[in-house]
Amino acid sequence: MNRLNRETETSEIVEKLRAPWDCLASCVWLARLTDKVRLMSLGKLPQDYLILLGHPRGLDGVFLRHFGLKKETTLKTIAIQPDDHGVEQWFLVQTGVTDASIQSWNDLAPNLGKRGWPGERELAIAIERFYGGTVMESPAETLFDLIRMDENLPLPSYNSHLSTTSRPP
Repeated sequence: MNRLNRETETSEIVEKLRAPWDCLASCVWLARLTDKVRLMSLGKLPQDYLILLGHPRGLDGVFLRHFGLKKETTLKTIAIQPDDHGVEQWFLVQTGVTDASIQSWNDLAPNLGKRGWPGERELAIAIERFYGGTVMESPAETLFDLIRMDENLPLPSYNSHLSTTSRPP
């Protein structure tokens, strides 16, 4: 299922990206978005990732909308932060960021793409476009699964951030 050649420069860079479920400010995806912005700033973000950075139909776009963040402002602000702590401090004072919005994001994000949840169509498109298969043939049930399999990430060892909700929002 992996579409990356693990022996390329791209794969070495991708291995520096934190997993989708890794947190900053207790929020899944923010750490990964931060890594992608930093790599972009250095001119090292692979083209496949650059095209999707902040894309409204991708996970970045869903993240930005969820928290009411503007793409350009967010990318510029993350890029100038000296470290993760700076990103956390900036993020936590944004108007759309509350304990409740972080919790609802942490419940939603790991389920994106799951049948009946937001992102179901995007998962099907990604599987078709990048892997030439169908959702029925793929072991990926969510967008997080697809990233995990694509980048050969281990299963998360700590799943407390994953939603136990059985129905989509």
